[in-house]
Amino acid sequence: MIQDFLRFVYESKYDSFAEKITAEVMQLVASGTDKKVKKRINRSIEFVDLANFTLTLSIIRSSIFEPTKRTNFKSLPWESINFKHNGFALDANSFIPKDGEDPEIVLNVVINPETEPESHEKLYYKLLDSIRHELEHVLQKGTNVQYYHTGRDVDKNRKDSEDSYEYFLLPDEMPAMVSGMRLASIKKGIPIDQEFQEYLAPILSAGFITHDEFEKVMTNWIKFTTRHFPNTQISKKYRFR
Repeated sequence: MIQDFLRFVYESKYDSFAEKITAEVMQLVASGTDKKVKKRINRSIEFVDLANFTLTLSIIRSSIFEPTKRTNFKSLPWESINFKHNGFALDANSFIPKDGEDPEIVLNVVINPETEPESHEKLYYKLLDSIRHELEHVLQKGTNVQYYHTGRDVDKNRKDSEDSYEYFLLPDEMPAMVSGMRLASIKKGIPIDQEFQEYLAPILSAGFITHDEFEKVMTNWIKFTTRHFPNTQISKKYRFR
């Protein structure tokens, strides 16, 4: 019980950090709704609070989303589905140098201006998830490595896993996936398994994973959640997996 409480306090500060960063990004998103502002916003923001890194942000407004013409989205076919249903597409990555330099988190967002500002609420939660996800990677290794953050040992077969459902179960990806979606689900006030399903649904629809693989990922994410975050809200359907 005491360990669970200490873990909660420990993780909460990084959740709050992610919320702070997300709020700053959303301010930039909101500023772009002014017609006088350019359709593209590029920013680099340095953070030196709980972790040292540079956030590189690109926001593009376009009513047409063509992932094959955008380098960052070529391997993410499900983002076309997200763009259609949510009014935006988002890609997030983290880069952690081996030479001791501070890492970088890169966010690329394409927003359909015709869906604004109604799409901003969903975008906020997605950014919150993605930023907490990438922050977890920043804490797993390099200059910001922190105790409690599992998944530091990257799977040797990572490249072979990137084109299959196994990517979502990699030892460094699963903690990041759960950390990001856990925070988003808490802010939405929904069970974490519902957040998992919402994340995986477009990936399933895009044919990247099968129904059986969908369930394998769900089962493993739930097990990870109950082990590391036992007080997280989970639906009865998945509670005893």
